[in-house]
Amino acid sequence: MAPWHLVVALLTLPGLINASKITETLNTPSLVKAISNLTEAIRQPCGSRESTENEHIQELKKAIKALEDRDSDSCKPPFFRLGNDCLYVNLLTKKNWKDSRLLCRAFGGDLAIPTDLTKLINYLRKTTAWNDRFWLGASDIEREGDWRWVNGSRMNRPEWWTAGEPNNAGNGEDCIDIELEYLPLLFDTNCEQSFYCVCQDTKH
Repeated sequence: MAPWHLVVALLTLPGLINASKITETLNTPSLVKAISNLTEAIRQPCGSRESTENEHIQELKKAIKALEDRDSDSCKPPFFRLGNDCLYVNLLTKKNWKDSRLLCRAFGGDLAIPTDLTKLINYLRKTTAWNDRFWLGASDIEREGDWRWVNGSRMNRPEWWTAGEPNNAGNGEDCIDIELEYLPLLFDTNCEQSFYCVCQDTKH
C-alpha cells in the first residue's frame, strides 16, 4: 500500500481530483489498486518507469472518473432513488398544491413527475397510511382539460386516472393527487385542499 503522504500527493495531481474528495476516494477499491500500481511504478529505476507511470496514471484517472460518475448518479438529500427518479415524500406537513410546490422548490426540486407510477405507489403503500393522499406535479390550472406537468409537458397517461376522473366536480378541481385507497389512483382535486406531497429533484 502506498504511504499516506504519497497517496495524497497522487490524488491531488493537477487534473485528477479535488483534495476535498480524498477521504471518500480512498474507500474505492479500484482506486486504491490504481494508486498502489502507480506507487510501484514510481519506485522503479528512472530509465524504465516513464511508460509504466503513464499507464498507471491513466488507470488512476479511469478509477476517479468511475467514482465521479457514481456520485453524479446519486440523489442528493433529502431525495432518494426510486427507479429512475430522485424523490422526496413529504410526510411532515399537509399543504395545498401551490404551497406544496413551493416546499419542493425549497429543496431544489418540484412536485413529482413520476416515470413509474406503479413503483411509486408500491413504495407509498409500504411506508405510509392506506388512506393518505399526495400531490403530484400536474394540473389544468392554465386551461381546463389541458393537463400539464409542472415542466410544461402534456400529461398523457389516461390509464393512471381513477374511473370517472378527471371530472372537475364543482368546476373547481384543477390539480392531481394520489389517493392510495383507490386503483387506479389519480384524481383531479381542488387545489386548495391540504395533502402531503411527492417532490422530485429536477436536476436528475
